[in-house]
Amino acid sequence: MNKKEREVNGFIIRKGIPVPKQTRVRKSKYPWASMEIDECVDIPIKDRKPQSVRAAVVASINLYRKKPGNEKTKFTLRYNNEDNLIQVWRTE
Repeated sequence: MNKKEREVNGFIIRKGIPVPKQTRVRKSKYPWASMEIDECVDIPIKDRKPQSVRAAVVASINLYRKKPGNEKTKFTLRYNNEDNLIQVWRTE
């Protein structure tokens, strides 16, 4: 170990190591970036639980809104039991 390294609980902590550039960009399976205000997208529930589909959609929207420039976008969603899908509207 040198001056820029130390051991804590069996782990070696190093200083001065540059962070590599991100090589993988994950694209959303949902079209949030393409939606304009007052547009709606239908997300089929199929044979999954509506709660799990809703949770995945909400998580995806939250990730989208964390990206720079997307903070002010807003969405609302509703279950459509008749057609077995979730509808998402961009409201802002």
